[in-house]
Amino acid sequence: YHVFAADIVQEMNEKIEKNKDEIDTLSKKLQIYQNKIKEARKEVKTLKNELTILEDEIEKNSIDIEITEKQIQKTNLEIQKIVLAIDESEKKIELQKKYLTDFIRIMYENDQVSYLEIFFMNKSFSQFFDHYEYLENIQQKIQSTVKEIKSLKSNLEIQKSTLNEKKKRELELKEELGVKRGELVSTSNQK
Repeated sequence: YHVFAADIVQEMNEKIEKNKDEIDTLSKKLQIYQNKIKEARKEVKTLKNELTILEDEIEKNSIDIEITEKQIQKTNLEIQKIVLAIDESEKKIELQKKYLTDFIRIMYENDQVSYLEIFFMNKSFSQFFDHYEYLENIQQKIQSTVKEIKSLKSNLEIQKSTLNEKKKRELELKEELGVKRGELVSTSNQK
C-alpha cells in the first residue's frame, strides 16, 4: 500500500509541476496582452484601435480565466495529495496504537507475577536477567511508541490545517473565476 501511495503522490507532484509550468507560460502570454492593450490605449482613438483593444482585452480575460482554472486544478491536486498524507498518517497512528496496546498488555501480564516468582520459574540466573532485560526493552518500546504517536498526531494536525487552507484557497479561486467569466462576458458584449 505504501509503495502505491508513494507512486500516486509522485504522479500528483508531476501534475502539480506541469500545472505550475502552464500557469507560468500563460502568465507570460497575459503580460504580452496587457502590454498590447496599454500601448494601444496610448495611440489615437479610432474605431479600429478600439476594436483591437476590445479583442486584446477579451483574449487577456480568456487567458486570465485559463490561469485561474489551472490554479484551481493545481490546488485540487494539492488537496488530494494532502488527503492521501492524512490517510497515511491516520493508518500509522492506528498501527502505533495497536503496538502500544500489545506492549501494555505484555507489561500488565508480567506485572501480575513477582520478581521472586520469575526468579524461581527460570532455570538460571541468566534466564532471569534475560527476562528482566526483555521487560526493560518493552518499557522502552512503550515510551518510544507514545512519542511516535504524539509526533504523528502533531503532524496530522498540521496536515489537516494545511488541507483547510487549500480548500479555502480553492473556494477563493472559484469565486475569482466566476468574476473573471463575468468580466469576459461584459467585455465580449461591448464588442
